[in-house]
Amino acid sequence: MKTTLVTLTLALAIAQGATLAQGEVDWPSRAKAVRGALKDSFRAYEKDASGFDDLAPVSRRGVNWLHSRATLVDALDSLYVVGLREDYERAVTEVLRPTLVGEPPFWQSVSVFEYHIRVVGGLLGAFEVSGDRRLLHAASHAADRVLSVLPRKLGDAYTRTRQRLADPYGRPILWLVARIIDEVQARWPGQHKDCASLAGIGSFGLELRVLARETGDLTYEAAADRIFDQLHEGWAEDGGGGMKRWMKGFYGKDCNFNNRLHARRGLGSGGDSFHEYLLKEQLVGDASEARAAMYDWVEARLMREALPNEHLALFAPGMLALGATTAKRRRSASSTSRERALARARELVDGHGRDWYRTPTGLGADGKGEKSRWYALRPEYVESLFYLYRTTGDDVYRDRGWAVFEALVTHCRVKATGAFAGLKDVRSPKPELDDAMPSFFLAETLKYLYLLFSERDVYPLDEWVFTTEAHLLATEPRCDRAACVGPARPPRWRRLPLDVVVLLLFGCLLWIRVRRRRRKERTV
Repeated sequence: MKTTLVTLTLALAIAQGATLAQGEVDWPSRAKAVRGALKDSFRAYEKDASGFDDLAPVSRRGVNWLHSRATLVDALDSLYVVGLREDYERAVTEVLRPTLVGEPPFWQSVSVFEYHIRVVGGLLGAFEVSGDRRLLHAASHAADRVLSVLPRKLGDAYTRTRQRLADPYGRPILWLVARIIDEVQARWPGQHKDCASLAGIGSFGLELRVLARETGDLTYEAAADRIFDQLHEGWAEDGGGGMKRWMKGFYGKDCNFNNRLHARRGLGSGGDSFHEYLLKEQLVGDASEARAAMYDWVEARLMREALPNEHLALFAPGMLALGATTAKRRRSASSTSRERALARARELVDGHGRDWYRTPTGLGADGKGEKSRWYALRPEYVESLFYLYRTTGDDVYRDRGWAVFEALVTHCRVKATGAFAGLKDVRSPKPELDDAMPSFFLAETLKYLYLLFSERDVYPLDEWVFTTEAHLLATEPRCDRAACVGPARPPRWRRLPLDVVVLLLFGCLLWIRVRRRRRKERTV
């Protein structure tokens, strides 16, 4: 009954928001409709997939792939931004609940990149919007796990895309066990090795720089600098040509390469967030001339090249629009004027992006080929619509975003729960649902839609930067701009090596038991 009422409320909000007859559109009602969709989706996850990473909304079960409750963490700042404070507080309580072995457990091998953008970014973004220092401390602990497995030379990282993560300070014994297992597995004869992408090794800097700023721990910034310096060195040695030869040298003979070099370094899958962070790290204080030069090169490519034929590349027009409006805030030496860059961004969205969504369902496929007809609730198109609206003020981008949301409600909504599922074929008039609701749907797609229908001064672009997972990071220190709550330093017990303590206690109990047995033997 409760779900039915929420669905009716959402339907009413859609009806109100869609009234275009006379006068202005009721944008607050449209934002409210997105808020209702987020509420239903999150509560469906809580009910059917609590403790898991994602919800399979059709079969109503949980799915684990990151072993870190990805949706719970990924959705935190979205819940706060749209005003679902009751759900937000409940989620924070669950996220901060301590576990004995930590998340992910040390025996599970996970993608370091995905853990970083979802967990580190999710916790940090929730702190930035709320000012709750407990979340900052949790983000710091999560980042420590990431830094403890990042190699000093990036060449090693290109064949180690998955690692076992453990807290090197709070669980040093478990961390050592995880490192030994990873090292043995990496050196095992005939062990299959995947090639990491440019995005997979070059997209750590934005979160790490903000974490260094907020905690005062420059270890995070040093790690970000070390990664970027090696990437820039390869770019410079290749004559600013996209690191093609350099990356070939990094990919060893043991890599499962499959001739996908261009895809792994381009603006689509495998390269997207690296290029995005070249711009965004400048907006949080990185004044590196090298980074500015690399982004100017990316911008020049976008001004003359077509986008790759994949949905992931649809973020690029939004990046171009953001770069055009922030040129005065960073060290740009680009000869491209703001007007030309914005015109190109509009051209890409109006042409490439709009064509992509001309399907019977009104939603865009993952790729252009016959085998890529599915829609995975991806955010890239609405992300670019959001940036184009914020930078131009043209309501046409809001109207297109509303068309996407209507298509989502019509074709992707699971009526039994209110959650959303992807589609197996966007070209079918009656598409079959794909049994998956990825965490980025709550973190990115719904957040961008909500902010698209909100006023332009709600989380304005001159004060906030969005990570590749759409987590909000302030351009200035959070606690200087607004009041923060919670202890300035994490509780001391959080830094206790608990596995060492448990081992010592076990040893003491064993010693006491042995002593008692010997005393009994002597008395007999």
